[in-house]
Amino acid sequence: MKKPEFLRALQQEAGYGTRTEAAIASKAFLNVLKRLLENEDNISFDGFGTFSTTEVGKKSGKIPGTDKKYEKAAHVAPKFKFAAGFKKKEAFN
Repeated sequence: MKKPEFLRALQQEAGYGTRTEAAIASKAFLNVLKRLLENEDNISFDGFGTFSTTEVGKKSGKIPGTDKKYEKAAHVAPKFKFAAGFKKKEAFN
């Protein structure tokens, strides 16, 4: 599903008058989610899952097919874990 189809579905499900209103709501949700993850907060949605962050250590390696080496600094990365019930087929009925 591409963004326009998603916005149409969101518009219908939430009862927004226009797709533009759905786009504003979608963008606001993503902005809040991004800001909370940047602050390393966890965001849980009952029955859906949890957005969180994890520490990723420093990595180094070799680029395949070359003798070039690289190093990637330690950083914080976002992650998502589905709720146990969401993984079950019944969650989609």
